[in-house]
Amino acid sequence: KNKEIDILTYSEYITKLNYAENRLDIVQSLCMTSDTLRRLSDEGKLAYFVNEMGWNRMIKTNISYLYLTAIVFLFSGVYAVEYKDKFMQIQSTTRNGKLRTAINKFAIVTVLTALILLACELWQYYVCIGEHGLPLPNAPAISLPALSEASGTIGGHFLRIFLRQLGVALAFAYATVGVSRLTKKFLPTLAIMGMIAFAPTLFGYFGFDFLQELSLLNFLGRA
Repeated sequence: KNKEIDILTYSEYITKLNYAENRLDIVQSLCMTSDTLRRLSDEGKLAYFVNEMGWNRMIKTNISYLYLTAIVFLFSGVYAVEYKDKFMQIQSTTRNGKLRTAINKFAIVTVLTALILLACELWQYYVCIGEHGLPLPNAPAISLPALSEASGTIGGHFLRIFLRQLGVALAFAYATVGVSRLTKKFLPTLAIMGMIAFAPTLFGYFGFDFLQELSLLNFLGRA
């Protein structure tokens, strides 16, 4: 009569409201995906309905700082050891000794860099697949709104990104070895390569946004 509701009715209303609000983002995402698939179909392009949560996390999560840090710490002392070891110094002066030593160093650096990157990528892959799943890797890449400009399949797109990351990581690792050859010491090499890898990003956080364009971390991201 006085338009009041009892506590039970109010509680049911709040429960339904919370249920709807908690799923609002999902419903909106489904609507956007449906509109995108309809538009692509009208354009004559093939796209699938794909649960994008896991793939989006793969795209947005940048773990390049992990393997860049590992590379800097592992390889900054590559030549520092040689200059402390008298036997290695003597070996480097023998016929083909210096060349053989350099080839061995770069071979080891190449293998270790590839293994470090692969380990980081597999770790993230299993985290994402365990939490959200990574369905339909053979679906066209444009099935994901975040990859609307990509070509090929979703899996192929991520493979190309991995190969790009591997190339950049190897170049960075070789540069670290080169600087180690010049400085002949661990700490100076660590400082120089650490600045190259992380300084642009750090300065970007303090308002120097233009330096973000030079950041290795951004270049190695998947976005």
